[in-house]
Amino acid sequence: MYGEQNAGLSYLPHIQAHGVRLAPIVECGRFPMYSNPGAMWRQIADFLRT
Repeated sequence: MYGEQNAGLSYLPHIQAHGVRLAPIVECGRFPMYSNPGAMWRQIADFLRT
């Protein structure tokens, strides 16, 4: 999980290529739990359903 403002983090493509499921959180910076908690919890719920 990462805030969309951090989409340019250099390691994201690398970890995704190695099987990590990325979950960008819209309208968010470093702290999804404060910036957009609803979107963060939806990503968690979606992950748990799969």
